[in-house]
Amino acid sequence: MLVGTLLADPAKRRRYYDVCRHELFFDRHRPSFEAVFAYYQTGGRLRRPYQVPEDVFLAEIEFYQLEKVGSKFGTFGCACRSTFPLALFTAAQ
Repeated sequence: MLVGTLLADPAKRRRYYDVCRHELFFDRHRPSFEAVFAYYQTGGRLRRPYQVPEDVFLAEIEFYQLEKVGSKFGTFGCACRSTFPLALFTAAQ
């Protein structure tokens, strides 16, 4: 997992753990979460789903503490690979 993010840090994600169900629960925007989850699976590649508005997606990136990625997210959804080598933002087609 990518260090410093909400899902990578057990202490940060502890408040979202449901002890009765033994699971993490995030009451967040589902289409965005699917993209965030894929970000972890691919080691840093993030694609904004075309149906998710930029402002909603950026709010989710902030919530999951992907600030380095979010700060490079531009109008067209592209990040500079030299400043964050694993991040690649494009709208899913």
